[in-house]
Amino acid sequence: MAKQTAQAITIDAESYRAASYDSRILFLIIHYTELNLEQSIEVLTRGKVSSHYLLTDEHEPRILRLVDENMRAFHAGLSYWDGHSNLNSSSIGIEIVHPGFTKQADGALQFLPYREQQIEVLIPLVRDIVNRHQIRPDRVLGHSDIAPQRKIDPGPLFPWLRLAKEGLIRW
Repeated sequence: MAKQTAQAITIDAESYRAASYDSRILFLIIHYTELNLEQSIEVLTRGKVSSHYLLTDEHEPRILRLVDENMRAFHAGLSYWDGHSNLNSSSIGIEIVHPGFTKQADGALQFLPYREQQIEVLIPLVRDIVNRHQIRPDRVLGHSDIAPQRKIDPGPLFPWLRLAKEGLIRW
């Protein structure tokens, strides 16, 4: 058998630029972790689920990039929205470190409000992602929107109206 050698490939990426293209990112999906920061980092970096960004719950919240936007993160799971399925392939996921809810003695869920400091950090992040990828306002969604039988995050106390007033979502 003839031995094959690898040849170097030269790509001239600067000479020409196609006019006909757009971002493969069509959706932005917002989640909460139901875990503390340490557990959230562990699950999202070492488990089978991942997210592009993690918004911490520290006194001064930070945005941690866990997956490059050019790569697919596994945050949406079995998902569907407006004729699109498998939204991991066409979305960016933001996880917010937030407990979501507490369970009452009778089993009812009591949803917890989001900290203002987190929302103040989240809004510019959402705006940046939406602007860079030209994501339509009707495609900034919660996990519960794309997987309603399985998920309830980011929950009924997520400040959707605030995002609408910022022009980031359709209300």
